[in-house]
Amino acid sequence: MKQHRFLSLFIAIATLAGILAAAPTAEAASKSFKLYYSLKFNQTVSGFDQCGMMPMPIVYHGTLFSGGKLGPVPDYARLKNKAAPFVDAAAQSTTHHMVVLDVEGSWALLPTDSRAEMESKATDYYDLLHFLKGELKARRSAAKLGYFRVAPPEFHQSPSAQGQPKKPYEEAVAALKRVGDQSDVLFPQLYAWGEAAMFRRYAAGTVATARSNWPKKPVFPFLWMQYRTAWNAAAGRYDVELLPKGGFGMQLQAVKDAGADGAVIWGTLGNSQARLDWDRNADWWLETKAFLASQGADMSKCKL
Repeated sequence: MKQHRFLSLFIAIATLAGILAAAPTAEAASKSFKLYYSLKFNQTVSGFDQCGMMPMPIVYHGTLFSGGKLGPVPDYARLKNKAAPFVDAAAQSTTHHMVVLDVEGSWALLPTDSRAEMESKATDYYDLLHFLKGELKARRSAAKLGYFRVAPPEFHQSPSAQGQPKKPYEEAVAALKRVGDQSDVLFPQLYAWGEAAMFRRYAAGTVATARSNWPKKPVFPFLWMQYRTAWNAAAGRYDVELLPKGGFGMQLQAVKDAGADGAVIWGTLGNSQARLDWDRNADWWLETKAFLASQGADMSKCKL
């Protein structure tokens, strides 16, 4: 969940044309919008369920690959013996049965990849998901699976002009078509910060891509209440900050207006510590509660 190319992303989406996505229909914008969470803080924090949110299990590559290390190809023995029962249990722990698979690193499709490289990576994503779903079917599991930020990928760009060569984003979407077809749910990544209008175009374009390529799949973009600022050479990582006041509320509304079925809130990361301290008065949380209330959530039992 930590790889975000903000500079290249915003250079790309700054060129977005109006054809990226038409304004969402009234029907799309008025659908029931559900919020899910996958949150960690330095303190144990409970009670999000009483605030109109639902937990979203994420299965990382440490469960999917032997030794906890991302392998170059799917680890079928690990998928059968470890991952399938783990995913099944994760699905049973919720009422919605959705589970997110997070496989990034060397597997991630990049805008600099050749078409052949994209096709090869997409094949691995497909093979892993297809095999795991077969194992889950044999277990009669109710699990509904999707990859984090894979279909569609996160490096949104403006579409190519008719008659012109396809751009990397379009090549990646085409390569990942069967991965999205095999997915039960789509979980695109929308981690970013910039001008509100820019983020709205980013969200609208990403959701429109998901809808046009996989029209029957539910779409739940991942949002992050933080963003990368600068590379910290001494620490060997990026420093992060919380979005400025109003930023997270804007993102929640933008994803809803784009016509998504809901969103997953992921976090947190710290700078001098692994996670943030919980702060019930943080802008992002106050804005989340206000958004939930505006959607008709019963907040009377929310104590956070």
